[in-house]
Amino acid sequence: MQRIVLEGDAFEANDSSSADIKKATDEAMFASDAAANELLSVTPTTLAGILALLRHATEFDGDGIQFPDRVHDEERDIIRSWQFFLIEHAAAALADRVAA
Repeated sequence: MQRIVLEGDAFEANDSSSADIKKATDEAMFASDAAANELLSVTPTTLAGILALLRHATEFDGDGIQFPDRVHDEERDIIRSWQFFLIEHAAAALADRVAA
């Protein structure tokens, strides 16, 4: 299932140093969003893996703004928070474990 992180508000650059800051910020945010998206595509196969994924998400996102707040699931054409998809993903992994 393909999910795309939607861009947030644009940062306006007023001079060359602001443009450099904007470029660096955009690159860092892109890398962070790509890593967050990757976490949604890796399916944990053990209870320890599910626990590690959930712990990482809660420890990394201590202030509530580290993960994307708008992710588009192209297959279902829905937009939700990254946390929504993480919970859905973890629930599916747990259901697979219970069914096994």
